[in-house]
Amino acid sequence: MTQSKRQSETDSKGHGQRSRSPRWRTDKPPEKSATPNPKPKNPSPLASRLIGLETEYATLILGTDEVEPNGMPAAQHVYSALCDVIRQDQPTVPGVFDQDQLFLANGSAVSFESHPAMHQEPGGFLEIATPEVRAPSELLTCQRSIDRLAADAAFNSKTGFDIRILKNSRDALGHVYGCHENYEAEVAHGLFLVIYRLFILLLWGMQAISLLASLPVMAAILAVVFLCKTLKRQPISFEKPDDLFESVPRWVATPLLATLRCVHLPTVLVLRLVIRHIAFRRQRRCL
Repeated sequence: MTQSKRQSETDSKGHGQRSRSPRWRTDKPPEKSATPNPKPKNPSPLASRLIGLETEYATLILGTDEVEPNGMPAAQHVYSALCDVIRQDQPTVPGVFDQDQLFLANGSAVSFESHPAMHQEPGGFLEIATPEVRAPSELLTCQRSIDRLAADAAFNSKTGFDIRILKNSRDALGHVYGCHENYEAEVAHGLFLVIYRLFILLLWGMQAISLLASLPVMAAILAVVFLCKTLKRQPISFEKPDDLFESVPRWVATPLLATLRCVHLPTVLVLRLVIRHIAFRRQRRCL
Protein backbone atom coordinates (compact mmCIF):
# COMPACT_ATOMS: atom_id res chain seq x y z
CA MET A 1 0.00 0.00 0.00
CA THR A 2 1.37 3.25 -1.06
CA GLN A 3 1.64 6.26 1.17
CA SER A 4 -0.98 8.21 -0.84
CA LYS A 5 -3.51 5.36 -0.51
CA ARG A 6 -2.95 5.10 3.24
CA GLN A 7 -3.47 8.83 3.58
CA SER A 8 -6.77 8.70 1.63
CA GLU A 9 -8.09 5.92 3.88
CA THR A 10 -7.21 7.93 6.96
CA ASP A 11 -9.01 10.96 5.57
CA SER A 12 -12.11 8.88 4.72
CA LYS A 13 -12.28 7.50 8.30
CA GLY A 14 -12.07 10.95 9.84
CA HIS A 15 -14.53 12.48 7.40
CA GLY A 16 -17.86 13.43 9.04
CA GLN A 17 -16.50 13.24 12.63
CA ARG A 18 -16.71 16.30 14.92
CA SER A 19 -13.33 17.77 15.69
CA ARG A 20 -12.44 18.03 19.36
CA SER A 21 -10.96 21.18 20.74
CA PRO A 22 -7.92 20.78 22.91
CA ARG A 23 -8.43 20.93 26.64
CA TRP A 24 -6.17 23.96 27.01
CA ARG A 25 -8.29 26.24 24.84
CA THR A 26 -9.88 29.19 26.61
CA ASP A 27 -11.93 30.71 23.80
CA LYS A 28 -14.98 28.67 24.72
CA PRO A 29 -17.83 30.93 25.89
CA PRO A 30 -18.65 30.53 29.59
CA GLU A 31 -21.79 28.67 30.48
CA LYS A 32 -24.65 30.76 31.84
CA SER A 33 -25.39 30.30 35.46
CA ALA A 34 -28.74 28.89 36.42
CA THR A 35 -29.26 31.52 39.09
CA PRO A 36 -29.10 35.22 38.06
CA ASN A 37 -26.72 37.58 39.79
CA PRO A 38 -28.34 39.19 42.85
CA LYS A 39 -29.16 42.86 42.51
CA PRO A 40 -27.25 45.22 44.79
CA LYS A 41 -29.29 46.11 47.83
CA ASN A 42 -29.93 49.67 48.83
CA PRO A 43 -28.04 50.69 51.97
CA SER A 44 -29.98 50.70 55.19
CA PRO A 45 -31.43 54.13 56.10
CA LEU A 46 -29.75 53.79 59.48
CA ALA A 47 -26.32 53.30 57.87
CA SER A 48 -26.52 55.88 55.08
CA ARG A 49 -27.37 59.10 56.89
CA LEU A 50 -25.63 62.19 58.20
CA ILE A 51 -24.25 61.98 61.72
CA GLY A 52 -22.49 64.45 64.01
CA LEU A 53 -21.36 65.11 67.58
CA GLU A 54 -21.54 68.13 69.87
CA THR A 55 -19.01 68.14 72.72
CA GLU A 56 -18.90 70.43 75.75
CA TYR A 57 -15.54 71.71 76.96
CA ALA A 58 -15.28 73.30 80.41
CA THR A 59 -12.60 75.94 80.99
CA LEU A 60 -10.21 75.69 83.93
CA ILE A 61 -7.62 78.24 85.04
CA LEU A 62 -4.59 76.89 86.92
CA GLY A 63 -2.43 78.70 89.44
CA THR A 64 -5.21 80.82 90.93
CA ASP A 65 -4.78 79.88 94.60
CA GLU A 66 -3.57 83.38 95.48
CA VAL A 67 -5.94 85.23 93.12
CA GLU A 68 -9.10 86.81 94.47
CA PRO A 69 -12.39 85.67 92.89
CA ASN A 70 -12.94 89.13 91.42
CA GLY A 71 -9.52 88.94 89.77
CA MET A 72 -10.44 85.85 87.72
CA PRO A 73 -11.16 86.40 84.02
CA ALA A 74 -14.80 86.35 83.07
CA ALA A 75 -16.18 83.44 81.06
CA GLN A 76 -16.98 85.75 78.13
CA HIS A 77 -13.39 87.01 78.11
CA VAL A 78 -11.99 83.47 78.08
CA TYR A 79 -14.31 82.43 75.26
CA SER A 80 -13.35 85.47 73.19
CA ALA A 81 -9.66 84.69 73.68
CA LEU A 82 -10.16 81.10 72.50
CA CYS A 83 -12.10 82.27 69.46
CA ASP A 84 -9.33 84.73 68.55
CA VAL A 85 -6.84 81.85 68.38
CA ILE A 86 -9.23 79.78 66.24
CA ARG A 87 -9.71 82.69 63.82
CA GLN A 88 -5.96 82.93 63.32
CA ASP A 89 -5.74 79.23 62.52
CA GLN A 90 -8.43 78.95 59.83
CA PRO A 91 -11.22 80.87 58.07
CA THR A 92 -14.36 81.42 60.15
CA VAL A 93 -17.68 83.22 59.82
CA PRO A 94 -19.99 84.37 62.64
CA GLY A 95 -23.44 82.93 63.15
CA VAL A 96 -26.50 84.68 61.76
CA PHE A 97 -28.57 84.64 64.96
CA ASP A 98 -25.66 84.47 67.43
CA GLN A 99 -22.69 86.67 66.62
CA ASP A 100 -20.57 84.90 69.27
CA GLN A 101 -20.94 81.61 67.39
CA LEU A 102 -18.22 80.61 64.91
CA PHE A 103 -18.58 78.37 61.87
CA LEU A 104 -15.29 76.88 60.66
CA ALA A 105 -14.21 76.14 57.10
CA ASN A 106 -14.74 72.38 57.50
CA GLY A 107 -18.33 72.79 58.75
CA SER A 108 -17.65 72.67 62.49
CA ALA A 109 -19.24 75.20 64.85
CA VAL A 110 -18.02 76.77 68.12
CA SER A 111 -20.61 78.15 70.56
CA PHE A 112 -20.60 79.79 73.99
CA GLU A 113 -22.92 77.66 76.13
CA SER A 114 -23.05 79.63 79.38
CA HIS A 115 -26.16 81.34 80.68
CA PRO A 116 -26.25 85.09 79.91
CA ALA A 117 -26.31 85.82 83.63
CA MET A 118 -23.01 83.92 83.99
CA HIS A 119 -21.07 85.63 81.18
CA GLN A 120 -19.20 87.92 83.57
CA GLU A 121 -18.58 85.17 86.13
CA PRO A 122 -15.45 82.96 86.16
CA GLY A 123 -15.71 79.57 84.50
CA GLY A 124 -18.05 78.77 81.65
CA PHE A 125 -17.68 76.26 78.85
CA LEU A 126 -17.83 76.15 75.09
CA GLU A 127 -19.43 73.70 72.71
CA ILE A 128 -17.79 72.51 69.51
CA ALA A 129 -19.81 70.58 66.94
CA THR A 130 -18.27 68.33 64.31
CA PRO A 131 -19.20 68.67 60.63
CA GLU A 132 -21.92 66.34 59.37
CA VAL A 133 -20.43 63.15 57.90
CA ARG A 134 -21.74 59.74 56.82
CA ALA A 135 -19.22 57.25 58.25
CA PRO A 136 -18.32 56.57 61.90
CA SER A 137 -14.64 56.59 60.99
CA GLU A 138 -14.98 60.10 59.52
CA LEU A 139 -16.86 61.20 62.64
CA LEU A 140 -14.10 59.88 64.89
CA THR A 141 -11.51 61.76 62.82
CA CYS A 142 -13.49 64.99 63.12
CA GLN A 143 -13.94 64.47 66.86
CA ARG A 144 -10.20 64.03 67.36
CA SER A 145 -9.67 67.14 65.25
CA ILE A 146 -11.88 69.38 67.39
CA ASP A 147 -10.26 67.97 70.54
CA ARG A 148 -6.91 69.11 69.18
CA LEU A 149 -8.43 72.43 68.10
CA ALA A 150 -9.71 73.15 71.62
CA ALA A 151 -6.41 72.16 73.25
CA ASP A 152 -4.35 74.32 70.87
CA ALA A 153 -6.68 77.29 71.38
CA ALA A 154 -6.31 77.04 75.15
CA PHE A 155 -2.51 76.69 74.91
CA ASN A 156 -2.06 79.67 72.56
CA SER A 157 -4.65 81.99 74.14
CA LYS A 158 -3.41 85.36 75.36
CA THR A 159 -5.23 86.05 78.62
CA GLY A 160 -2.33 86.12 81.10
CA PHE A 161 -3.64 82.92 82.74
CA ASP A 162 -2.93 79.23 82.30
CA ILE A 163 -6.16 78.08 80.66
CA ARG A 164 -6.95 74.40 80.37
CA ILE A 165 -9.79 72.63 78.58
CA LEU A 166 -11.73 69.84 80.31
CA LYS A 167 -13.81 67.38 78.33
CA ASN A 168 -16.40 66.23 80.85
CA SER A 169 -20.12 65.69 81.32
CA ARG A 170 -20.92 67.85 84.35
CA ASP A 171 -19.75 71.04 86.02
CA ALA A 172 -18.75 71.77 89.62
CA LEU A 173 -22.37 72.56 90.55
CA GLY A 174 -23.60 69.14 89.43
CA HIS A 175 -25.22 70.30 86.17
CA VAL A 176 -25.10 67.47 83.63
CA TYR A 177 -24.72 68.39 79.95
CA GLY A 178 -22.49 65.77 78.27
CA CYS A 179 -22.15 64.99 74.58
CA HIS A 180 -24.94 65.25 72.01
CA GLU A 181 -25.32 62.81 69.12
CA ASN A 182 -27.03 64.05 65.95
CA TYR A 183 -28.59 61.80 63.31
CA GLU A 184 -30.32 62.60 60.05
CA ALA A 185 -33.80 61.08 59.98
CA GLU A 186 -36.70 61.24 57.56
CA VAL A 187 -39.78 62.27 59.52
CA ALA A 188 -42.30 60.91 57.02
CA HIS A 189 -43.03 60.67 53.32
CA GLY A 190 -46.04 60.40 51.05
CA LEU A 191 -49.43 60.35 52.73
CA PHE A 192 -47.92 60.13 56.21
CA LEU A 193 -46.01 63.37 55.57
CA VAL A 194 -49.32 65.14 54.84
CA ILE A 195 -50.86 63.64 58.00
CA TYR A 196 -47.79 64.65 60.00
CA ARG A 197 -48.02 68.28 58.88
CA LEU A 198 -51.71 68.42 59.66
CA PHE A 199 -51.03 67.14 63.17
CA ILE A 200 -48.27 69.73 63.60
CA LEU A 201 -50.78 72.48 62.80
CA LEU A 202 -53.18 70.91 65.29
CA LEU A 203 -50.46 70.79 67.96
CA TRP A 204 -49.64 74.47 67.44
CA GLY A 205 -53.25 75.37 68.09
CA MET A 206 -53.53 73.05 71.09
CA GLN A 207 -50.33 74.47 72.57
CA ALA A 208 -51.65 78.02 72.26
CA ILE A 209 -54.94 77.03 73.94
CA SER A 210 -53.07 75.16 76.69
CA LEU A 211 -50.89 78.20 77.34
CA LEU A 212 -53.89 80.49 77.69
CA ALA A 213 -55.68 77.97 79.91
CA SER A 214 -52.64 77.60 82.16
CA LEU A 215 -52.28 81.32 82.87
CA PRO A 216 -54.99 81.36 85.60
CA VAL A 217 -53.48 78.27 87.20
CA MET A 218 -50.00 79.78 87.22
CA ALA A 219 -51.40 83.02 88.65
CA ALA A 220 -53.06 81.01 91.43
CA ILE A 221 -49.76 79.23 92.16
CA LEU A 222 -47.86 82.52 92.43
CA ALA A 223 -50.59 83.98 94.64
CA VAL A 224 -50.35 81.02 96.99
CA VAL A 225 -46.55 81.30 97.07
CA PHE A 226 -46.64 85.03 97.92
CA LEU A 227 -49.32 84.47 100.56
CA CYS A 228 -47.35 81.71 102.28
CA LYS A 229 -44.15 83.76 102.15
CA THR A 230 -45.93 86.75 103.65
CA LEU A 231 -47.57 84.76 106.43
CA LYS A 232 -44.25 83.16 107.37
CA ARG A 233 -42.43 86.49 106.98
CA GLN A 234 -39.90 85.01 104.59
CA PRO A 235 -38.10 87.08 101.93
CA ILE A 236 -39.22 86.56 98.34
CA SER A 237 -36.32 85.89 95.99
CA PHE A 238 -36.39 84.73 92.37
CA GLU A 239 -32.72 83.75 92.22
CA LYS A 240 -33.62 80.14 93.08
CA PRO A 241 -37.11 79.34 91.76
CA ASP A 242 -37.14 75.95 93.49
CA ASP A 243 -37.01 77.67 96.89
CA LEU A 244 -40.31 79.47 96.26
CA PHE A 245 -42.34 76.31 96.88
CA GLU A 246 -40.64 75.43 100.18
CA SER A 247 -43.08 77.57 102.15
CA VAL A 248 -46.17 76.16 100.36
CA PRO A 249 -47.81 73.16 102.07
CA ARG A 250 -47.78 70.01 99.99
CA TRP A 251 -51.55 69.57 100.20
CA VAL A 252 -51.88 72.97 98.49
CA ALA A 253 -49.09 72.66 95.92
CA THR A 254 -49.99 69.14 94.74
CA PRO A 255 -53.52 69.94 93.43
CA LEU A 256 -52.32 73.11 91.70
CA LEU A 257 -49.46 71.34 89.94
CA ALA A 258 -51.76 68.43 89.03
CA THR A 259 -54.21 70.90 87.47
CA LEU A 260 -51.39 72.43 85.45
CA ARG A 261 -50.41 68.99 84.14
CA CYS A 262 -54.01 68.19 83.23
CA VAL A 263 -54.20 71.37 81.16
CA HIS A 264 -51.25 70.20 79.02
CA LEU A 265 -52.27 66.52 78.99
CA PRO A 266 -54.23 66.60 75.67
CA THR A 267 -51.25 68.18 73.89
CA VAL A 268 -48.92 65.54 75.32
CA LEU A 269 -51.19 62.67 74.23
CA VAL A 270 -51.51 63.97 70.66
CA LEU A 271 -47.75 64.50 70.47
CA ARG A 272 -47.18 60.95 71.69
CA LEU A 273 -49.52 59.67 68.99
CA VAL A 274 -47.62 61.53 66.28
CA ILE A 275 -44.21 60.33 67.46
CA ARG A 276 -45.16 56.68 67.93
CA HIS A 277 -47.42 56.06 64.93
CA ILE A 278 -46.84 58.74 62.27
CA ALA A 279 -43.29 60.10 62.44
CA PHE A 280 -40.09 58.12 61.84
CA ARG A 281 -41.88 54.98 60.61
CA ARG A 282 -39.08 54.07 58.21
CA GLN A 283 -36.38 54.31 60.88
CA ARG A 284 -38.50 52.42 63.40
CA ARG A 285 -38.81 49.43 61.04
CA CYS A 286 -35.02 49.14 60.92
CA LEU A 287 -34.55 49.08 64.69
